[in-house]
Amino acid sequence: MNVLDFFKVKEPWDVKWAHGVNDKKRLETFRSSDVMMIEGDISFSEENKAIMAHPPKKTSDLTFEEWITSIANSHKGAKLDFKDPKVVIPVLNRLKELNLSIPIFLNADVLRGPGGDSPKFEPLEFINECEEFYPRADYLSLGWTVGYDPLGKYTLKNVEDMIEFSNKSPIPVTLSVLIYYMPSSWEALKMIFENSKDSITIWSVKEIPIDEQLKNWVKTHVDPSRTFIDAIDENGFPIKL
Repeated sequence: MNVLDFFKVKEPWDVKWAHGVNDKKRLETFRSSDVMMIEGDISFSEENKAIMAHPPKKTSDLTFEEWITSIANSHKGAKLDFKDPKVVIPVLNRLKELNLSIPIFLNADVLRGPGGDSPKFEPLEFINECEEFYPRADYLSLGWTVGYDPLGKYTLKNVEDMIEFSNKSPIPVTLSVLIYYMPSSWEALKMIFENSKDSITIWSVKEIPIDEQLKNWVKTHVDPSRTFIDAIDENGFPIKL
């Protein structure tokens, strides 16, 4: 069963996401809500245990084991945002052992994007590990490292390089795009819809609100049949574009 059939929706645009669910309180909030996909950041603790934490945090009240078990029991999908290359194989092996029947997205930032640092992940290595250790994944989510840059944008080379790597994945690919850079980057980003079979996943951060102008821009430019929306408001709750 594919993702759309699992959630009984018509297109990716209709899937409702929760972003950055890395503690027990947020997990409990969203597992009992109408959210369909729950995204969380997976890091290694100082004790080499897989935990839900976004760097630079190294502690959490939630282990990966608790997180994925809770999501599976609530009949929701999970997006695993890997933050440390060393945690990938142990987590994928655990997924295989659990033999889950829910949608699974596997994400890592594999190329440098606007304002971003050098990525911790090597693209082909991540793609190959996912193929070898968890080929059942519904989507491989590939992203760019990004930071705040008022003049930043995704360049044509950013997009061409990413499509080149995505073409090497036997698992369907969705490309993770930060919403604030989309208008200035559209000449490059529209190549994804024109020259690849990939979808995109639009994401945001709670520190920067999404205004109505940006919402309207997105709705008039992207293809909803190839676009997931993982955007949040200033309180970290999902918003619908």
